[in-house]
Amino acid sequence: MLRFIFTTYLFFLFVNQCLSQNYKTDLTVGQKAGLLIEVLNRSHCEPQTIDNAFSKKLFDAFIDNIDPEKNILTQEDVSAIKNNELLLDDQIKTKNLTILPKIGQLVQKRLQKIDSLVGNITSNAINFQSKFTYIAVYDSLAKSESELKVRLQRELKYRIFQSLYYSLLDTHSLSLSPEYLNYSKLIEQEKTVREQARDRFKSKISSSLEISNQDFTTKLETLFLQTLAQVYDIHTEYFDTEEAKEFMQSFNPESEVFGFGLDENKRGEIIIGDLLPGGPAWDSGLLNEGDLLLNFTFEGQKTVNTVGSDIFDLEEIIHTEKVKNLTLTVRKPSKEIQIVKLTKQMVLSETEAVRGLVLEKKDKFGYINLPAFYSDYESEEQLGCANDIAKELIKMKEDNIKGLILDLRFNGGGSVGEALDLAGIFIDQGVFGAAKPAKGKSTLLKDPNRGSIYDGPLVVLVNQASASASEILVGILKDYNRAVIVGSNTYGKGVAQGILPLDSLSKEPKYYTKATIWRAFSPSGKAIQHNGVSPDITLPSIFDGGNIAEKAEKFSLLPSKLDRTLLFTPDPPLPIAALVQKSKRRIESNKSFETIEKMAEILKESTNNEKIPEEFTWESFCKYQLDLEKTFEAFNKKTEAQNAMFKVNVPSHDRERARIDQFWNKINEKLFAQISKDVYIEESLEILINLNE
Repeated sequence: MLRFIFTTYLFFLFVNQCLSQNYKTDLTVGQKAGLLIEVLNRSHCEPQTIDNAFSKKLFDAFIDNIDPEKNILTQEDVSAIKNNELLLDDQIKTKNLTILPKIGQLVQKRLQKIDSLVGNITSNAINFQSKFTYIAVYDSLAKSESELKVRLQRELKYRIFQSLYYSLLDTHSLSLSPEYLNYSKLIEQEKTVREQARDRFKSKISSSLEISNQDFTTKLETLFLQTLAQVYDIHTEYFDTEEAKEFMQSFNPESEVFGFGLDENKRGEIIIGDLLPGGPAWDSGLLNEGDLLLNFTFEGQKTVNTVGSDIFDLEEIIHTEKVKNLTLTVRKPSKEIQIVKLTKQMVLSETEAVRGLVLEKKDKFGYINLPAFYSDYESEEQLGCANDIAKELIKMKEDNIKGLILDLRFNGGGSVGEALDLAGIFIDQGVFGAAKPAKGKSTLLKDPNRGSIYDGPLVVLVNQASASASEILVGILKDYNRAVIVGSNTYGKGVAQGILPLDSLSKEPKYYTKATIWRAFSPSGKAIQHNGVSPDITLPSIFDGGNIAEKAEKFSLLPSKLDRTLLFTPDPPLPIAALVQKSKRRIESNKSFETIEKMAEILKESTNNEKIPEEFTWESFCKYQLDLEKTFEAFNKKTEAQNAMFKVNVPSHDRERARIDQFWNKINEKLFAQISKDVYIEESLEILINLNE
């Protein structure tokens, strides 16, 4: 059963065998919706009653997905079709969704009006010295077309200001060119930027208006099916095989790649998508999924500003450019600006996706960073990250390490089977928890293999973005007293998904759902869903007080109780109380952690103010943006030690490669410098030292 537990990443591998044919739609959207409901109510861990309440919830979610930024539809538009909101359940049951054409006509009509509005708004130059109000996040749709026009004016002016600002910003010195106050020059540049903002905004509208009615209908129907799946829970999705094909082609491991994809957030901003294990982006240790991409520069070429750009155009530039050196400027979720330099390289396998390092402070300790739980399901052995980590641990034993840090910060999950295999590396044998489906009794999760590879002191480093399979692993290690969990409460995604065909009676299924099929419980029976796993030793985090948690997400499942008591034999208790006291004293005297706590308050305040109107002129806008970036630059300097706090090296086993592989050494130099100044890793080392006393 466990090898049937997949994440989205695994889904694309699973359906790859079905991608050689081009399928024609042979089911209506009503039939697909009916099949989707049947499959989900049979397999989802929380089936839904298809009634008027469900219909209203689905209607509201669909409108929200059509217009997540609240800058397309108006409340007047929705009122015109509101009388259909309680009919969706009946139409799904009869497999005849007559409401969708009505919504489609409404959206097309509104897009045509917006296309005209955007043209009118951008026909005149903006006034740099007049004030304008900007609201980052709207709670509801505009009441009328006139209010919608005001929102569009604000959004377009903000985009124009943002593009101009980044074109004048030196990201290395965090200073603006003096020309930012030369209004005659700005006016000349403004026209070009305004036209670019107009074209980018209109191009997205045109992409919907200029396609055939059939293609527009197909897009709308797919969005409806995706919404229908989402209403069950945020991790349940609808897919067709063409989406899988596009994904697989963009991450071809047999070519030179930078190893990252692009995605869009709900605001339409370009963000870093999936990272290819073992690729340059992964190996850099500086990129994470969700980082906001501000701009990028190929060596010897002009900088490409991504603000307002079309994601498909950017992907084409990145994937087709022959220059091998690329510099990215990203903004992390913490608001800090990060410069990342990547060199395109051939990635043939995932064997080096995990790197073991040796840290030296009073003694030698191992360190492994695991950004995701991956597995090669196409190979006969089905080996993945657990096997790779086992190899690294065997190598590090030659260095006689006195402890190990497993870094799961920002690990969003992946293969649950790999998480269980990895737990087995540290634990001899036993029950690892339970999986509870919608129907029937829960199933025990057990150690797949007897014996362990590493039985020494272990610290697992987590944060609020450690989710899913990483939480299952952390819950196991904590309940068994096998590791000291250090950092912040984890995300709280305690559910797992499986890939199910909708048209299962077909010889070659064409439509699938990634459905949440069971809930995960730790060996002590605690629900991971919503709760996450609490650390033994809490460290200040810049995300403290933020909404980075499963429970903050719409349509997330509530926790439930396990239907049985699990029997397992934990190791003797670790001296957590003593370790907490020693760590607390270090944290209180650590200026870096003090700064992190202050910045967490700033970030929390900024998040809380997203819905509050702010007034800007050009000068005040530049000052606000620059002050913000300087604040976080100062934060970075204060939280990162000026000098290395401990030594970092490759295991003795890899010294020969380090001697002859210059490219590998360059990657190592950057990685070593980053790790040796990381206050979280330094505190984890201190905890390991205390464990050895």
